[in-house]
Amino acid sequence: MKNTLGPFGDSALYHQLAFNLNAGRGYSGTYSSDIYQDNNNITPKVFIPAITRAPIYPIFLSTIYHLFSAARPAEMWSRVKIIQCLVDTFTTILIYFIISLLLDRKHFWPLIGSFLYATNPYSIFYTNTILSETIATTLMALFITFYLYAYKKNNHLYQFFSGTLLSLFVLCRQEYLPFLLFFPFLHFIFVDKKIKNAGILILGIFLTITPWTIRNILVFNKFIPIATGPIGYSLFLGSFEGSTQWQGWGKFPSHVFDNKLQADEAKLAYKGLAVGLFDGSINAHYFDNYFMKLAIQRIKKNFPEIIITWAKNIPRLWFFRYQQMYLKKEAHWIFMLLYLSLFFLAIKGQTRETFMLWSPCVYLTCTFLPLHIEPRYCVPLIPLVIIGATLGIRKLFQLSMPTKEETI
Repeated sequence: MKNTLGPFGDSALYHQLAFNLNAGRGYSGTYSSDIYQDNNNITPKVFIPAITRAPIYPIFLSTIYHLFSAARPAEMWSRVKIIQCLVDTFTTILIYFIISLLLDRKHFWPLIGSFLYATNPYSIFYTNTILSETIATTLMALFITFYLYAYKKNNHLYQFFSGTLLSLFVLCRQEYLPFLLFFPFLHFIFVDKKIKNAGILILGIFLTITPWTIRNILVFNKFIPIATGPIGYSLFLGSFEGSTQWQGWGKFPSHVFDNKLQADEAKLAYKGLAVGLFDGSINAHYFDNYFMKLAIQRIKKNFPEIIITWAKNIPRLWFFRYQQMYLKKEAHWIFMLLYLSLFFLAIKGQTRETFMLWSPCVYLTCTFLPLHIEPRYCVPLIPLVIIGATLGIRKLFQLSMPTKEETI
């Protein structure tokens, strides 16, 4: 039954979290026989609280499970994918409104942007997976819509909700937490010098994030704003993985270790990490600390070589060009190359608020290059790329047919 979840390892934990949440067991990824309707009669007495996944997507899944509680797991997953398709359709509508706001309500170019998003193969692929990408993408598009409207209309309510929506996005994808903290200051420095407006944005962020942070403090007795992903392990992999050097989970080339003892320690630490990641427990955090120390040690020792490796990771992040990691093939890199080419064409001459829309793309690139990278990490930002590509097409049209552009 578990195999029908798809090729991504994260899907199992998302399902376990959602199932336990719906069953009244709290936010826990602890395995139980009824989660997959297995016949091994495993019913744990204690369901361990989870911390390695942000809460929005499991809550989304749990809501669907509650609505279709009589369905078998495979049937529920099919319904989840259908609902994700509907959510992604809503994102297409949001793209229309965003481009309308940027171009003062012209209808032709918003339709082009919506068409580009509706037909982009990356979002289509991930609506058919039990992963947070689709919901995160919609939350990012909602945030951009409210942020633009708040700026153009100087509307305090929309400023507050733009902070709320950015927080909900981060509560879906915890790796954007640093961006969440810096965005109000970027807004203040580059867009709007009014302290009151930045304060309203911060208030929306604070009130949305705080309840989950308090839950983590009470449960784990640690200050964990959202979740603890395997950052140390990811940084260690990023210190030697180039664009095509995927080895497999828990498999490391011998040359990255000082000796055999260190290699054996790393294998044991990975086993502990894998167990913690399976159920999302805090144990994963402690094993990840080992890889963090190992990664820092390796970076200090081989810094020039590792800098080159990080630079080689750019295609792996944005171009979707790398050795196949999973059973299903994802969309080809040529589509993203086309979008990015048009995106860069649009950059010259844009306003400061438009550049702010693209700041998450800069953050993603700078933050993830040192880490283990999978192509799906850029999926939540595809609306921003599509918006830029649409503006790039418009600029091409302006250059080739300057008189007709005014009429559409």
